[in-house]
Amino acid sequence: QKEREKCEKLELDESKVDEILKKLSEIKIADEVRVSYHDGFAYVRSGGLVSDVNFKDKTLMIVKTKIKFEYINEVEIVRRH
Repeated sequence: QKEREKCEKLELDESKVDEILKKLSEIKIADEVRVSYHDGFAYVRSGGLVSDVNFKDKTLMIVKTKIKFEYINEVEIVRRH
């Protein structure tokens, strides 16, 4: 396991936040997505099938990984269910 370099979470401008929220609102369970997000230490890329999108808790669940909307800095819908 290689050592990761700590990286601060970037503040996104409002238009980028709106773009991410718009994409998140289009995601359905079982869609395949790729996201880049801050895991509290550094930015990581993850992908897989969406198991939950929760607008009340503001979280996206990819398989078993729960990601808060505010930590996402990029989201791409690879394939719709």
